[in-house]
Amino acid sequence: MQKKTRGYFIGSLAAAVIGNLVLAPFADAAVYFTLGGSQSHNNVPYQTYESRAGSASVAMDLGEYFRVGYTHRQEFSNNTGYRALVTQPGYYGEYVSQTRVISNSIDFNIILFAGEIFIPYLSAGAVVKAYHSGIETVEGSEASSFTLPPVPNLGGGIGIRLNRNFSLKLSYTVSPGKKQEPGGIQEGILDNYSQLGVTYQL
Repeated sequence: MQKKTRGYFIGSLAAAVIGNLVLAPFADAAVYFTLGGSQSHNNVPYQTYESRAGSASVAMDLGEYFRVGYTHRQEFSNNTGYRALVTQPGYYGEYVSQTRVISNSIDFNIILFAGEIFIPYLSAGAVVKAYHSGIETVEGSEASSFTLPPVPNLGGGIGIRLNRNFSLKLSYTVSPGKKQEPGGIQEGILDNYSQLGVTYQL
């Protein structure tokens, strides 16, 4: 697992360096840094769900109505509780399920209206996602990991200026993903992500 983590870190760092080289000619353009995150804890009969997510992105202007940006996002979920046993019908056993999704995307934003307060936009780009999941029960354990090739990443949002340097950013993106069924069967599905973040403009 440590080797895989180092690999993703190196890949993210390489993407950032390449991005800086590509965007060097636009050094005088405004640069935007955005941080966002979420956390939840829910309890239902027999189960407890915990999830958290965080993202960091950097973007810069390409003229008045266009921006290009890079985003790194990680999502974690941890589910615990009891589930029916396959080998002993009528009995329940404890289980722990963990999931981690790491994504890196490059997106182009089109500013629909550059207002003094509200700045709505549309975005289109590509994202690479890596999935890691595992489940442990009294009957055994199962784990899986796979990485998707680059897929389209579409969405939109709105920026709300708070002052000259800070603004709130509401965003929504959709991209193709994979759902894995027992036995290793994978099924295509759409992943969506909503976020509220804080943006700082240099």
